[in-house]
Amino acid sequence: MQLLFEGWRKYLGENLIPGYDRIPSEEFKEQIRNLNKNDWLIMYHGTTLKHLQTLINGFDATEERSRYFSPSKHPGMFVTPSINVTSGFTNIGGFILELKVRAANLHGTDYGGNIGRKEGGDKIWRDDYPNSFRPSLSDSLLSGGTEPQALLLGLVSPKQILKIYYNKEETWYTREEFLKLGLTKNNIDIDLSSPNISAEELFAFFSKQHRNLDTEEIKKVFQTKVSGGKDAIRDLLMYGGVGVKFGKTAANSIAKKIIQYFNS
Repeated sequence: MQLLFEGWRKYLGENLIPGYDRIPSEEFKEQIRNLNKNDWLIMYHGTTLKHLQTLINGFDATEERSRYFSPSKHPGMFVTPSINVTSGFTNIGGFILELKVRAANLHGTDYGGNIGRKEGGDKIWRDDYPNSFRPSLSDSLLSGGTEPQALLLGLVSPKQILKIYYNKEETWYTREEFLKLGLTKNNIDIDLSSPNISAEELFAFFSKQHRNLDTEEIKKVFQTKVSGGKDAIRDLLMYGGVGVKFGKTAANSIAKKIIQYFNS
């Protein structure tokens, strides 16, 4: 498997830390030892087509998720700076996401999804990584044995999905190129992770999605849910009652705005 590590720094200048294939460079190690919360990292996540369809239009990585090799669920998503680490999952799931994520949203973790800093890891590793804002994360990325990894807890927009590897074709695609393959739902032109969507923007989006309904008709659909309060609208947005599934953070925020819209 080959990937050209070109053009990453153009996204966010020198604050962007590239990933690697099998062996981390000395430059990578030095950057991780001196990790800053405002750094951005290239990370990888192996997945299935079914799971990919829930991620391709933006996702909320703070939600609880099931795991491939365990019945347990926990908040967050496992990611790694090493493409090679994802290869085992790719043989099963068939796809790799290349993500651009903030260091502040990454946490050192064990195989059970336990966050290192909550287990006292930052104190344990402070002497080894005195210049890292999160020593347990630096250790998880550098001393993870055969699987350097981190737990991603944060919102990921479509723009942060840089590339997708399709194992069957042994090819990397940009997100836009991958959508054109027709394997997943088309780009729905909205970020399902974003809590910044206004009520008016939401109504306009659904009017565009459902071409047989104008904006006023869309408003009536949501207005019928207002009596059930914020949770009723949140659940409608989160669980696909409107045709798409928004992330939990986004759904909570938008639901509040819809309540305010009809009560103003």
